[in-house]
Amino acid sequence: MKNLEIVTEYRDYTPYVDATTTVRSLVNSVPEQFFVALKQVVLTNAAAQSRHERRRRVWSRNLKRQAVDACALYHGASQGESARIELFVDRVFEGVPRTAQRIPFIRDLLFAKVFYHELGHHIQRAIQPQFGGMEDVADEWARKLMLMFVRRKYWYAMP
Repeated sequence: MKNLEIVTEYRDYTPYVDATTTVRSLVNSVPEQFFVALKQVVLTNAAAQSRHERRRRVWSRNLKRQAVDACALYHGASQGESARIELFVDRVFEGVPRTAQRIPFIRDLLFAKVFYHELGHHIQRAIQPQFGGMEDVADEWARKLMLMFVRRKYWYAMP
């Protein structure tokens, strides 16, 4: 079993769906070798960020963007801290009707796209370094891991 801790840290927010169970199923469909040195997945909302975190800017596709606009962030291991992925649940479901959030297939794919992209950053940085744009490599890993997840959980939906 993977020793990945899933932590919830919401501020004045209650997700409409059980995000912890969804992320746990996404984690369980990935081989354990991809979680080396990754210790936490933090489920939170954008309002739970500190002022410093909200003002922070991150690189994305050769542009600097506000971290508060992101759906998720990957924090690599540094100075005694282990690597972690931070998912902003309210951003993942932004613009998605609540009725669609209740459908397991749609909910899983929304989370999978974001979570597996950030896991792709971890794989690229810590496990299998690859050349190319960081975002492009992470997108490629997200595509591979999503396909693996859908084949395992929704095998009956595959043609």
